[in-house]
Amino acid sequence: MKTPLLLSLLFIFSSALLGQDEAISVPETQKSLITKRTATWCPNCADESAWDLKNRLIVDLADQALVISGHHSTASRLHSPAAKDLIDNFQRSFSQPVFFFNTETVGNGGAQTEDLIKQKVNDATNQRPSAQTGLRVFYDEAQNLL
Repeated sequence: MKTPLLLSLLFIFSSALLGQDEAISVPETQKSLITKRTATWCPNCADESAWDLKNRLIVDLADQALVISGHHSTASRLHSPAAKDLIDNFQRSFSQPVFFFNTETVGNGGAQTEDLIKQKVNDATNQRPSAQTGLRVFYDEAQNLL
């Protein structure tokens, strides 16, 4: 009686350990984070040039960076606790929109901001990653949370 039980437990634990190897295997890549801090009440944030810049960065840096927006407006449906936590890590600025490379303020938009972001992303891409991580995102429809 003990032998089949022990064999079953051994099989379960070895299966769990084998499955973990795949879950933690992350390719060695370097990706930067570009964040546009924005708000629904901000007229400059909805300006066509700010949207165009963000869209160009998404397309041009698709393989090198993750480009996201963090909504600063607590009254907006686009605001979330995760957005607040993310934005709280950035340097303070009273103007909007603000573009960040990782957590460093780069600028408010325009050609100079775009060039600087692309330069920083290219420089970072040529460096070896200091830590490898994976990101798994899911949407909880019941709680309306990411």
